[in-house]
Amino acid sequence: MKTKFANRFDIIQLIGGGSFGQIYNGIDMKTGEEVAMKIEPVVNNTRSIQLCNEAKIYRILDGALGFPKLKEFATDEGLNALVMEILGDSLYSLFKKSNFKFSLKTVLMIAEQLISRVQFLHSKGIIHNDIKPGNLITGIGKNSNIIYLIDFGLATKFRGFYNNQHIDYSDGHKFFGTPEFASINSYKGVARSRRDDLESIAYILIYFLTGSLPWEKVASCSPNLSEQEISTQILKVKENTNFKELCQNIPEEFLQFLLSVKALEFNEEPDYNMYKSMFRKLFIKKGYVFDEKYDWTIDSAFALFQHRNKNRNQKQLQKNKASALSARPPMIGFTASSPMLKMIFKKKPPERAPSISKEKVRLRFSFNH
Repeated sequence: MKTKFANRFDIIQLIGGGSFGQIYNGIDMKTGEEVAMKIEPVVNNTRSIQLCNEAKIYRILDGALGFPKLKEFATDEGLNALVMEILGDSLYSLFKKSNFKFSLKTVLMIAEQLISRVQFLHSKGIIHNDIKPGNLITGIGKNSNIIYLIDFGLATKFRGFYNNQHIDYSDGHKFFGTPEFASINSYKGVARSRRDDLESIAYILIYFLTGSLPWEKVASCSPNLSEQEISTQILKVKENTNFKELCQNIPEEFLQFLLSVKALEFNEEPDYNMYKSMFRKLFIKKGYVFDEKYDWTIDSAFALFQHRNKNRNQKQLQKNKASALSARPPMIGFTASSPMLKMIFKKKPPERAPSISKEKVRLRFSFNH
């Protein structure tokens, strides 16, 4: 993999994969900012079309609350790249660190944000089609309490481009997306609409509270099955699941939400505000304080502290190298950028800042908030 892109971005390392592309973190050499880069080969098939469509959707969303800002969509030597603002951890990785269980308070705050995200997305005539914990990302710094919805490689329009009318009901469509969190209708080949995004959110919230879903082990228990066969098996389990039993140990509002969105008609507009109000009332009933402190908040503060220290040390090292090179005249036979010259005047990196325990960061964090 190349290390520079479009003479502007330094590619640092692979950090993950999304639909139709690999995700790297990098540096914008023009601004010095850290960025996320979704890169894919330019080929004459649907992959290149998907990334172009994703770029269009990010432009439509225009960096609205909870959606990453698109900084650049560039092509270089047979590669396309979406360049976006850097974000934090996915809710899946945070869930895993929490031993696959979030508190009710955290899940209720997540519910508020997720419903708001799809409410805005749907207002633009777009459905996501692949909402899952891995596509829900926390912000960093002052935005660490914001949950971002990412990866629009499978997103589609549910309204016509010219008449703004809702698409007609149709079936016979091939399944796509993540089986564990997809709606039952999507398995049956029914065209996607707003209700399907909300059904995915309902499964995610139940998953965060209970720690598992009855159908999630189908794939791991059947390694020799094709994707289509796995989807068929998951559909069978979902259709035979008693959701009342599944939700028996969590507040009834989550079952009500699931049953309500499953009962929506194909072209029916969901009552987003009613859903949010239902979860807010439960939040107040439980006596929670809306302080935007999630189960992972303290760990995020510690991670941010470490990230800033790392960046500070890297910047100091670059400054020292630049000073050393500019202070010495070029040697005969070498240019100022010669690797040999850099090796001769290479300075040791500055001493690392003394480590600070999580407990001290926790105390600092609590005094400042």
